[in-house]
Amino acid sequence: MEKIFNTPQFIDIENRISNTVIQVNNRGFDENEELFDDYSELIEKAEYKNAIIVGIYENYFPPKRHEFELQILTDIVEAIISSKFAIFTIGAAASGLIGDTFTTIVKRLLRNVIDGFKKQPNEKDKFEAILKDIEKVETYFKKKDKEEVNVLVKELGVDKERLIPILKLLGYKKNKKYWIKK
Repeated sequence: MEKIFNTPQFIDIENRISNTVIQVNNRGFDENEELFDDYSELIEKAEYKNAIIVGIYENYFPPKRHEFELQILTDIVEAIISSKFAIFTIGAAASGLIGDTFTTIVKRLLRNVIDGFKKQPNEKDKFEAILKDIEKVETYFKKKDKEEVNVLVKELGVDKERLIPILKLLGYKKNKKYWIKK
């Protein structure tokens, strides 16, 4: 093990980590407590966008995965991000329709994909699974504004690993305990 620690690559990485910690300690950092994570906003940041895409990709597309599946998911997320300007322009954000708009966009695009793969049942089924889970979330949140994830898992019958990326994709907020419809 000691040989690994003495390699130039490991030493370089260890030094970068130490330097980052020193820089943060020197400049300080924001300690304002956030009450919730708003995924309608976070989805615009590359690291969150990519995490959402990969979360859905890993949980809905078993091996053997294809690049085109990842590309389709990326395009769906890009459609949500690009629609945000239109949402604000028409005033939907003020009326609390962001989550509904995101859901409508995703469902429309998924239906187009499903229709396009009607002669490829294996691919069609993967995208239908996403659509069905989104519809379950949509139906549930017509009656409630917020819910704990474990209750959602039980009520919707959707695995937590699948549910969380879907909630993020649809722009829900999350505080320490609840997922909240935006």
